This record gives sequence, structure tokens and C-alpha cells, in this order.
Amino acid sequence: MSDDDDGEIEFVFMGPGECELCKSMVGTVSDSPIEPLHPNCNCKSVPRTKCNNQYRSNWRTTRYGPGGNCYRVDAEIAVICHDGTLIGESREIDMGCEDSGDELADLEMAIGEFASGLEAGCPDCPPPLVS
Repeated sequence: MSDDDDGEIEFVFMGPGECELCKSMVGTVSDSPIEPLHPNCNCKSVPRTKCNNQYRSNWRTTRYGPGGNCYRVDAEIAVICHDGTLIGESREIDMGCEDSGDELADLEMAIGEFASGLEAGCPDCPPPLVS
């Protein structure tokens, strides 16, 4: 899932992938054009509009267990797809009782993983702008 990016265009290595090196690069995405990989290379990279899927979340925690050392998070997570489609869900995430020393990073990772699952419902990225 991407953050806010400066550019709206990315480049996809299209091949045709006649050699092993080029075949391994087909489908690679870059922020800049991918130059031919070797002399006499017939492959090209083509521009397309970036997907820019993003997510937002709001959450609150509830402490439980001995001394309140355990916690659960009630999260509202929304994925905003590249085409404006919104996919949202409420989720309770039990973060348990282990203290990693960085509860906020643990929470952000748990919410990000869940958002990545929601992102699978976004429409496919647009095709290249030119072929």
C-alpha cells in the first residue's frame, strides 16, 4: 500500500523478455523508466497512473488483565482505493500482554496488516498509458 507519493506516474517493465535477465524483470514497477538491460535489448518500460491505495484508521484501546498490562484495540480501518472506492471495516485486535517496548509501532503494524488484507478488494491498477 502506498503513502502519498510526489508523482502520479510509475513505469512497468513490459519485456518482451527474450533472455533470462529480461524475463526476470517483466512486471517490475519503478518510479522512473527502466533503461534497456543489455545491448540489443528490445524491452521497454511503459508509464501508467499510480494506484495510490491508502488507508486511514481511528482506534481506541481497552486495558485488561492483571495491572492493566494487556490491551485490546477497537479500530475503524478504511482503505481508499486508487479509483476512490472506499473499503472499511471495524475490527477488534487483541494486542495481548507482551511488552515489546513500542506498543504504538506494534499497533501500527497490526492495523497495517489488516488494511493490506482489505486492500485486496480494491480494483486492479490501471493498465499502462501507452503500449
